[in-house]
Amino acid sequence: MNPIVEVKSLYHTYPSGIEAISGIDITINAQEFVAIIGQNGSGKTTFAKHLNGLLKPTAGKVFIKGMDTAKKRVSELARHVGYVFQNPDHQICCDTVETEVAFGPRNLHLEKEDIERRVQGALQAVDLLEYRTVNPKQLSKGQRQRVAFASILAMEPSVLIIDEPTTGQDYRDGIAMLDLVKRLNQEGHTVLFITHDMQLVAKYAKRVVVFQD
Repeated sequence: MNPIVEVKSLYHTYPSGIEAISGIDITINAQEFVAIIGQNGSGKTTFAKHLNGLLKPTAGKVFIKGMDTAKKRVSELARHVGYVFQNPDHQICCDTVETEVAFGPRNLHLEKEDIERRVQGALQAVDLLEYRTVNPKQLSKGQRQRVAFASILAMEPSVLIIDEPTTGQDYRDGIAMLDLVKRLNQEGHTVLFITHDMQLVAKYAKRVVVFQD
């Protein structure tokens, strides 16, 4: 066993006083392919946002590759955990597809050649090479979802978290996205995906975590 995510007695209460998650203990090993399911409001996304530091525990601990997320900046954790939001417009901010995908690697202060390699590879993986000079706002929601995914792939994280991976895409594009994720998992990435689609869970997940109340 090679734990990559360790969550110990995790609680999170929002400033409004709502306790979103309480007492979660879970270990996820490297190269697992995990589906996170549960009703709306059960805490799935709140939990996932603790894994890349977007949220900090009210109580308890979250470790990524042995690092305490409460003591790390989001920018540091982004090297290890990539998070693709359900709504791609929450993370797209640049004027062209290629600058969007290059945004993260540039913030890592990589060499120009390495950045270009990552951008090229990520855009090729999501079949968007021909759109590299296009403004993302001109693309369909499904295409913007793939731009957001490519921007995460370019960071080359060990852990991929995908919130509703088929949102805004037709069935064929959604399956193509998850086939890509499956391939990345086989190449060594640890994958967590949040979904309501039990057919996708049955087809892709090797393990299922259910959130309730």
